[in-house]
Amino acid sequence: FSGEVASSAAFAGGLLFVANEGAAASALDVSAHGESPTIAWQWDGDLPDAASPVANEDYLIVPTAFGVLTCLDAKTGKVHWEHVFDLGFNSSPVLVDDRVYISDLSGDTHVFKLGEKFESIGSGDVQEPVYATPAFVGERIYNRGHFHLMCVAKRNEKFGLR
Repeated sequence: FSGEVASSAAFAGGLLFVANEGAAASALDVSAHGESPTIAWQWDGDLPDAASPVANEDYLIVPTAFGVLTCLDAKTGKVHWEHVFDLGFNSSPVLVDDRVYISDLSGDTHVFKLGEKFESIGSGDVQEPVYATPAFVGERIYNRGHFHLMCVAKRNEKFGLR
């Protein structure tokens, strides 16, 4: 493999997924213990330079710094869909159940359903640039913007949280 590596690998269903600008995205079968990994498939489409892919056993989401988000079949590498956003991504997508959360460079966090077709659930804007990946802890989402650390949670009267 080659290219500048800034993104992290993703793992699901016995496959290790690597994707970075300058090299084809690859699925490596690492399920055979004691054996060398084999390349299950490769894809040479729009690739990330900073953001990391995310996967489950069925789908692989590949984000780019220029706003293209691609959903590949995790087992075959076939493209299910591509969606073009107004701005790109330095933050990595996060998978929670069947939903994917990803923050664009302006601070708009997009939420969509993971599946064979792109289905937006909604978005929320924090009004400042975001380059970091959101963290999910219990029922809270922490997002680090350019100027602030934000927490999104259900309102809790005991602690005064909103």
